[in-house]
Amino acid sequence: MRIVLSLPQPYERAKKSTMPERYPPEDPREWLNRAQSNLVLAGMQGDRIYLEDLCFNAQQAAEKAIKALLIQRQVEFPYVHDMLSC
Repeated sequence: MRIVLSLPQPYERAKKSTMPERYPPEDPREWLNRAQSNLVLAGMQGDRIYLEDLCFNAQQAAEKAIKALLIQRQVEFPYVHDMLSC
């Protein structure tokens, strides 16, 4: 999916954002929603967007999708930022 970044038209400014339904953090659907949000951000295009920021959002989408799967399968995992330290 590719999204073109442009200034909104005057009529588009009045549109409401379509935020996904929120779930508690222990619900895998919340993490899939968050992964999808990061994936949308990772697919943005524009002259003023850093490539490393897009890569960061792609990496975050992957981590959150994996977290959703682990929660859904009831696999315990450490709450750390460095998975290599486990």
